[in-house]
Amino acid sequence: MAWGGHGSDGRQAAVSYLSLGRLASRSIEPFATALHQADPEIVLQAAAFEIVTRGVDSIAVPERVLREFGQTITERTFHYEDMLYTDGRFVNHWGGKGSVPDMSRLETRLWFYHLVTSYVDIGIEAIHFGQVGLMDKNDPGHAGWRDLLAHVRSYARLHARRHLLLCDAHTPTGGYIEDGQLLFDFHSFPLRIAEVAEHAHQGVLRVGQADSIVLKSKGGITQHAERRLSLRLQHGGNHPGVVGDGCATERVGPGGYLR
Repeated sequence: MAWGGHGSDGRQAAVSYLSLGRLASRSIEPFATALHQADPEIVLQAAAFEIVTRGVDSIAVPERVLREFGQTITERTFHYEDMLYTDGRFVNHWGGKGSVPDMSRLETRLWFYHLVTSYVDIGIEAIHFGQVGLMDKNDPGHAGWRDLLAHVRSYARLHARRHLLLCDAHTPTGGYIEDGQLLFDFHSFPLRIAEVAEHAHQGVLRVGQADSIVLKSKGGITQHAERRLSLRLQHGGNHPGVVGDGCATERVGPGGYLR
């Protein structure tokens, strides 16, 4: 995603699906460099989505990642199995191509730290963390998430282009707060456009449509020590697709179905 004078054009750097880490971030570095040369004020966003694949088993854990989390320095790769829910939840959730990671597990945080800081190193200044709720099922008080976010923000203060990192995620509950502190810098969710049954290809925006979070974005203390009654909200288009075997049970608008 790129923010600038012409808005945004989607999370085009969302390579975390393939679990390629630094290799993939380097492949987009020339594009990031070109965009910053064209517009130095632009903010580029990448994604660290709610999926890991066995591809991480072939990626070496950098020494700097181990040091950051106080781990013994040793030569090893990331461990896919050590990122998953131990009770089997969401294993092979993504059509057998990958699983939902459990953010309460240290290995997951090591991987996400590696991924996010690799993006920061090529000039990315915003990260979308996808469906946090799926990765937060075993994380009381959002302890794992707070730990990860503290580490990546600390890295960004030293290494990012403008010494900050904007973090957001899909927040169908209206946002994540702990001890009055907002976890993210802004909230994101699809628009959930309502169909106009009498007219093809038409839709309207309605408060309360499906699981829309219009007027539901929670407030609190931001990462910049500002108190907000309602955190700023970014809307995206409806996600296309169907549920399960293709027999959708709940429409969410012209863009597709709830998944």
